[in-house]
Order: sequence, then C-alpha cells, then structure tokens
Amino acid sequence: MAQEMIIPLFAAYGLVVTIFGVLMGYLLAKMIIARDIENIIRSERKSAVSFSRAVIKGKISEQILPLLPFFKYNLGDARFLGSPIDYIVFNGYSEDNNFIKEIVFVEVKTGKSELSPTELAVKECIDSRRVRYEVINIDY
Repeated sequence: MAQEMIIPLFAAYGLVVTIFGVLMGYLLAKMIIARDIENIIRSERKSAVSFSRAVIKGKISEQILPLLPFFKYNLGDARFLGSPIDYIVFNGYSEDNNFIKEIVFVEVKTGKSELSPTELAVKECIDSRRVRYEVINIDY
C-alpha cells in the first residue's frame, strides 16, 4: 500500500514542479520583455528626436541658404519653392539689364541626406532636357 501512495505522490510532485517551472518561466519572460520594451521605447524616442532635429535643421538651411557666403548667386535672383525643388535661380535677373544668363534649379541638402524619389525625377527631367516654357492666356 505504501508503494501505491508513492506513485501518485511523485506524479503530484512532478505536476507541481512543472506548473511552478512554467509559472516562473512566464514571469521571467514577462520581466525581460518589459525591460526590453522600455529600452526599445527609450531608443526610439532618442531616434525620433534626432530625426526631428535633422529635419528642422534642413528646413532652416533651405530658407537661409541665399544669405550664406558660399551661395554663389545674387539673393535677388533666387526664388524659393520648397517643394519639389528648393530654389529656382534666374541668374542675372537682378542686374540692371535684366539679362538672365541661365536658370538654375537648386536643391539644398544637409548632412548625409540624399535626393528623394521626386527630387531625382525632377533632376532626371532637367538632365534629359524635358523642360519647356509655356504661356497660358486667360480670356474673361
């Protein structure tokens, strides 16, 4: 009779140990995930702030470019568009004779930023001379 009690006792003990192990594993995993999520959130917030600062610097740089000493065109010749290209420069326009020597499309980039797909498409149109002048008359 004693042996008959030992087998169910071992089974019950094994079940208790298994449940305890699963519960401890669950709690440990939950703690690790919670810690990792906090680290991920902290990292993503830093990344978002850095990206936001870079965007703001880029926007400011676009606006002040004609005021900087290395801008090689006359301030009065530059027209800010912002999108899809930052500036169109009518080189020579502000001089006394209003003779435009060339029209220059200017895109401002800061840091490691690259041309967007739209900016690349504009550049490709210009490079392949798919640019034209059109007059639209409106009759009222």
